[in-house]
Amino acid sequence: MRHMHRRYVQPPPNGLYEQITHTLILLALFAMGSFGCGGENNNNNNNAQNDCKTCPERCLKEGDVAGRCVACLKDEHCRTTNAPTRVCTDDKRCVCGSEKDCAAGESCDEGVCVSSCPANPPCKQGDRRCATSASDQYLECAQNDKGCWEWSTTAKTCPSGNKCSGQGACGLNCEAGTNACGTTCVDFKKDTKHCGGCNKVCKSGEVCVDGSCSITCKDNKTACSGQCVDTQDNDYHCGACGNQCPAKKTCSKGTCEPCTTTNIREICGNNKDDDCDGEIDEASECTFINVNGNIADYAVLPEGQIFVVAGTDKKDIKASCYKTDGSTLRGTFTAATIKGEAAAGVSVRKNTANKTFLLSWVEWAQKNTAPTQLFMQRFDASCQPIGDVIKWPYNNATNHYTHSITFDGQGNFAALFNDEKKQLRIVFYDKDGKKQTDLTVETGDTLKCPGGTYGVHVVMDPTGAGMVSCQKHSGDAVYYRRFSANHTFTDTGLQELPGSIKNSSWYKSHALGINDKGESVLYWQANNKKQNLATFFGKDGKATKSDVLITTFVGSGYDGFRYEHQELPLIGSDFILRSTPRQARDIPIWYRYTADGTLVSALRGAFQPWLLRTNGKQAYIVENRTIKPINFDSGIGLCGNQPCLCKPNSTRTCYNGGSSSNVRGTCKTGIQTCQADGLGWSTCKDEILPAPEICGNQKDDDCDGKADEDCDGSKDISVPGITDFTVSDKGDIAAIHWTQKALLGYCFAPDGKVKRSTFKISERSKRIVSPIIKMSRNGQYIVVMWRGTGPYTETNYRIYARLYKGDCTPITDTIELTNKQSREWYDAAIDNKGQFSLVYYNEDALLTWRRYDNTGTLTTPATALEKLDANNSRKKCVHMIHIAVSSSNGNGVVSCQNHSSNPIYYKRFDGTGKLLDDALVEVKDTKSNSSWYASHLLGVNDKGEFVIEWQSSYQKTFFAHFYAADGTLTKSLTVGTAMDQIFDAFRFANIDVELLGDDFVLRDGGNRTAAVTWYRYTPQGVKSTKATMDVKTYQRNSLRIRNGTSYIIDGKYIRVGTITFK
Repeated sequence: MRHMHRRYVQPPPNGLYEQITHTLILLALFAMGSFGCGGENNNNNNNAQNDCKTCPERCLKEGDVAGRCVACLKDEHCRTTNAPTRVCTDDKRCVCGSEKDCAAGESCDEGVCVSSCPANPPCKQGDRRCATSASDQYLECAQNDKGCWEWSTTAKTCPSGNKCSGQGACGLNCEAGTNACGTTCVDFKKDTKHCGGCNKVCKSGEVCVDGSCSITCKDNKTACSGQCVDTQDNDYHCGACGNQCPAKKTCSKGTCEPCTTTNIREICGNNKDDDCDGEIDEASECTFINVNGNIADYAVLPEGQIFVVAGTDKKDIKASCYKTDGSTLRGTFTAATIKGEAAAGVSVRKNTANKTFLLSWVEWAQKNTAPTQLFMQRFDASCQPIGDVIKWPYNNATNHYTHSITFDGQGNFAALFNDEKKQLRIVFYDKDGKKQTDLTVETGDTLKCPGGTYGVHVVMDPTGAGMVSCQKHSGDAVYYRRFSANHTFTDTGLQELPGSIKNSSWYKSHALGINDKGESVLYWQANNKKQNLATFFGKDGKATKSDVLITTFVGSGYDGFRYEHQELPLIGSDFILRSTPRQARDIPIWYRYTADGTLVSALRGAFQPWLLRTNGKQAYIVENRTIKPINFDSGIGLCGNQPCLCKPNSTRTCYNGGSSSNVRGTCKTGIQTCQADGLGWSTCKDEILPAPEICGNQKDDDCDGKADEDCDGSKDISVPGITDFTVSDKGDIAAIHWTQKALLGYCFAPDGKVKRSTFKISERSKRIVSPIIKMSRNGQYIVVMWRGTGPYTETNYRIYARLYKGDCTPITDTIELTNKQSREWYDAAIDNKGQFSLVYYNEDALLTWRRYDNTGTLTTPATALEKLDANNSRKKCVHMIHIAVSSSNGNGVVSCQNHSSNPIYYKRFDGTGKLLDDALVEVKDTKSNSSWYASHLLGVNDKGEFVIEWQSSYQKTFFAHFYAADGTLTKSLTVGTAMDQIFDAFRFANIDVELLGDDFVLRDGGNRTAAVTWYRYTPQGVKSTKATMDVKTYQRNSLRIRNGTSYIIDGKYIRVGTITFK
């Protein structure tokens, strides 16, 4: 299928994004491609209409058969007045080809019309901000008619006597942890004049400790000057009150020692000289600029003026200006009035040479649809407008993806954007905003980026020489072209960045920078290896160092530099590059490099990754609505030659049991210590985690606020949290739970008593995806498998596994495997001898199998179960994988799938690790008759007989094939109807075909809301009994059956024996 332009769909709450997206895709495909001539069903599996009398123009003939009607044979069959660009796919379906085929407010996403919401909405649920029309009014974030979050246009008024300040709050604009008392913000926990509340004054000699006046301090602290301080670690009061350490010394264990830690930036407010520069909490690093409103973009002049753009309220672009000493230069004002229906891409850049700012934005004539128009407005250092608005005519190509602006050393500037021919156009202006050269038009030398253009950048050095860059998609390359100071191109045509062809990423995944010496850097996301790479160029345009690995990233590599004003910042002649986090939990890292590719310093922190700016010497970051100066001097933030994760030997509290706000009952936090090299934290020591409730001890063991609950003698098992579980034939239970901080385990005996209480399986991954646990039927062995990022600064995912005894004590260390796929496509199986197999996609995305014995020794090395084709591409499987084995002899089967138009495959192996099939075997009737991603199951009984159940998205039906142990197909049948959704019926990890003796239990029903029925079939495909789930709180994908007894998850419980077959 052709690559279509992708718009971002705002994810709905509660993790339903992918389910909703899949539902929209199915509805769109069904509506556009499932019916052909005469209204007859024309999917490729339907042979009911065996001639083409009703549709001679759409008759598909195969061999000597009469032919059959299909939806289309060429694009023209799909197109109508309302859908003029629809295309015909290889499987003869009509899908959208562009936004012109979709309804208003929708975009075409890989052939499907989907509703568009911005990936980074202007606000989120619960946000408030002050209205600009009156100081006592505020706006709330609300959903529009498309479900997208945006600022309401109706202002609300604060109570009488209050003003709007801070984050839309009525009252004083007090920082977190402080409260308003009259006209002052105070800390009730520390302020001796407002201790515990306004005007509660402590007596002379008393200090305010946690909101109470006291003559003593807690936690071994000492009262010094009305504050409780740690005299062991305070540079103002070292060893005793008033004993201030001299410059270049710091307090260590109550003694002023020489300061040697020069790699840490100043930590404001801790009363220490963290960066060892002789100053404590110095103003140059601890003067913050509190902005009254959002910060969409900002720019800082060397003289100290800061221009802040708040974004747009649909009618106006609002801005405010400040000085770097924290004072307000100009309060909130209207920087521009929007003439069109909507605007985006609002950004502001500094013009250092003539001490001005340039604001730019793009307007749509109609909301979110072409044509669009680029605007620019200059402002002086006091934030007053200069001259008229500079604008370009409306065209169908320029948008917030496709424009960039830069300045030279004389104040002249250049704008790069897409023109009406969808070709890059570079126009040069003098320092007064007058057009000098329309280079591409005047020379006729086009800048057409192959495949179209999305991410574009332009940069100039002080002489006016510079470079442009552009890209389209991951299948294309990143391109660049240099120009001279006299506005002529010095490269013949666009130059392809080596290594980027079919290895770059989507849309805006590169950045460009140039320094005052004319040296430049092109920084880009290499999607194939999940790496951020940099190529450094000399002034002559020749690469001096290529493919420098800056960092790695997680998941799909796209739009790492999506937002405006993403050219690389400079400190002196050095470049600042950054990581490209995809999720809020990923802490961004910035790297300062010299022009020859040498790492100088680094910065790591939970700041807005796309909003680091510099004035040429000083760097600034954004945290919430505050602009803060940051120390980026040489050596800062480096431990060895890597960014420091923490201050060596420092400590912090930790808790792996979930949110620290839930620490109660017997639970308590622990302590972590930063490694001596500053590159990682120790494991969490001395914490107490939630444990299964122990009846009769009158303690809240699971830390849920209750003691001795669930002690009514029920067979059900109560677990503090359940992500997955497994059961032996005797009824032993092992469960695992990912708390968002650690992967924990629990073990229970058949009578429900705890065999091993809460234990940590992994706490070193920043993120874990769909962990699974499998137990041998005899209960003697357990294998846990999970997919997670590496520890700390690592962002690449890996596959991990660990073997345990039946009592949950470990047998092996953690096994680590390389992995490329970004989802839960992996599985494990274990037999009664403790031999276990792992299947996953390796670093080349090939289906791979490994086998181990019961000591963790690898007995079958990594074996690719399929091969790359001649074009080095995958052929068969990229999505759901299953593996199942006979518990007695270890014989087993691996199965896998791709998409609805592709078959499901399997391959058999024996108990010695020998593969029994030369190649992946195609499951009959599944080609163009399966479903998306995760729509099949596999089961193997003790005799080696196996069954594959799958879901057909075309026929909305569950089917099954039964096989003998030798792979002979013995029976094919229909299990039931797929009701509420026709894809991903078996999406969640660790869903297997359960066994009743040697019989198989197959499932009918949807994945979300429809009732579920399980049917018992003999290995020959004869149906006997069934069971229906009618309790909505049960997790329908969690059924386990051992020795005829059912086990299923219900909240924090494993319900025993509630599902019965009749």
